[in-house]
Amino acid sequence: MVDKGYVVIRSFLDRHEITLFEADISQNEGVWYEAYRVKIPPRNLLLHLSDKLDALTAAISMQTDIEATFMIGGVYFFTDGGQRFSWHQDRESYYFTQTHYHYLNFYIPIIKPDAGKSNLSLIPMNRLHERSPDLYEQVLGRGACLVEETQHNSIFCNENEGGKYGSVNYDLSEIAETPELKSGDLLLLRGDVIHKTQDAETSRVALSIRFTQGSHAVSKAKLVDGGFKKFTKMLEMPAFYQSLLAYFDARGTEDIPFQDFYSDDFAQFCRTCQGTRSGLRRYLVNEKLRRRLWQSLMEVGAGAMRAEAGRVNRNARRWLKERLAKSAWRSALFR
Repeated sequence: MVDKGYVVIRSFLDRHEITLFEADISQNEGVWYEAYRVKIPPRNLLLHLSDKLDALTAAISMQTDIEATFMIGGVYFFTDGGQRFSWHQDRESYYFTQTHYHYLNFYIPIIKPDAGKSNLSLIPMNRLHERSPDLYEQVLGRGACLVEETQHNSIFCNENEGGKYGSVNYDLSEIAETPELKSGDLLLLRGDVIHKTQDAETSRVALSIRFTQGSHAVSKAKLVDGGFKKFTKMLEMPAFYQSLLAYFDARGTEDIPFQDFYSDDFAQFCRTCQGTRSGLRRYLVNEKLRRRLWQSLMEVGAGAMRAEAGRVNRNARRWLKERLAKSAWRSALFR
C-alpha cells in the first residue's frame, strides 16, 4: 500500500455477499453523473461488510502511515454502453476530502463475466517514482490529475489548481499493471494512484467503497481556491458545495473535521440551505477576491475565455458546415 499504492485480496466477498449486491444492482435505479451512469448502494447494505472493512482498515492503520478508517459511502460503476475512463486520479473526492493519501478505494467487481477483461489498469507509485521522480512528487497524495495522451507524450494536467504537472515521452503502458479480478476479489488502492478502465468489452459492474481519515481537517480556503476545471465542477453541484461553504460560515471557522460533514447536525443544517449555480458562482468569486487568490482568479478567467473561444469556434464550424451543405444541395438541384 505504501510503495505501490495498491494491493489485491482474492475472494474478499463470499458467495452470499456477492448475491446480496447482485440483487441490489438488479433493482437499484441508476443516476446519470456527467456522461456516465452509476448506482448508489444503500448504506445499510454496505454495513453488512463492516467487520471485514473495519478489520482491514485497522490493520492498514497499524502497519502503515495511512489513516483511513472512516467510511464515506459507495457506488456501482458500469461498463455498459461503452462507459470507460482514461488515465486519471479521482477529482470530486479530492476537492472535498483534500487528501488522497489517507483515502482508500475498495474496488470489488460484483458482475464480472471475464477475469481478463474490463479491469482497472494502474500506474504503481514505485514505478512512477523510478521512471519520473519529479512527476511522482507532484502527484503524491493528491487527486484531480487527468492525463492527456498525444502521439508523442502524455501530459499530466492539474484539474485542482489548473495548469500542468508535467509530461512524459514514454507510453504509460510500459509501467502500468492490470490485476485480473474475478467477482468478489478486492482491489484496494489509494486515492492518489493514477488508473483507468482497461476496456468496456464486457458488461462488468464493480462496487467501489470509499474510506478516508475522519479527523482530517477540511479547509475552507482550499475549497474555494482552485482553477477553472474545479470552479466549473463545483458549479455543477451548487446545492452540495453551497451547503459545505455555508456550514463553515455558520460555525465561524476555517477548518472542520471531515467526519462532521456526516453528522446529524450537518444533515439538519442542509435542510435549511438552498444552492443555485449563480449564487455559488458569486460566492466563490467574492471569496477569491476577499482572500486575494489572484492566481486562482486568473486561472478561472483564462479558462472561461478559452471555453468561450472554443464555443464560438464550434458554432462557426457548424455554421460553415451547414452553409456548405446547403450550397451543395442547391448546386445539385439546378445542375
